[in-house]
Amino acid sequence: MCTYQYMEYSCGHCRTIVSEWCSRYRGALQSHIRCRPEIRYHTTNDSLCSYCKEQQLPKPAWMPSKPQEGSRTYLSFYKSR
Repeated sequence: MCTYQYMEYSCGHCRTIVSEWCSRYRGALQSHIRCRPEIRYHTTNDSLCSYCKEQQLPKPAWMPSKPQEGSRTYLSFYKSR
């Protein structure tokens, strides 16, 4: 059975990641089939998750912002033809 780790970040988000794959998953015959999660480790992380870190970084000036749904820019940009 694969061993999973439950990580809880300071921002409140949680993730379940694999800490060790079982021999059945590593084998070539059934590599696409995952085992039922067996969480053996619970870790509290003092840092932010990758999503929250990305939200805090300012976007580069060259990166265009996505138009908000319902705005004139959005309607003209995504207008059906």
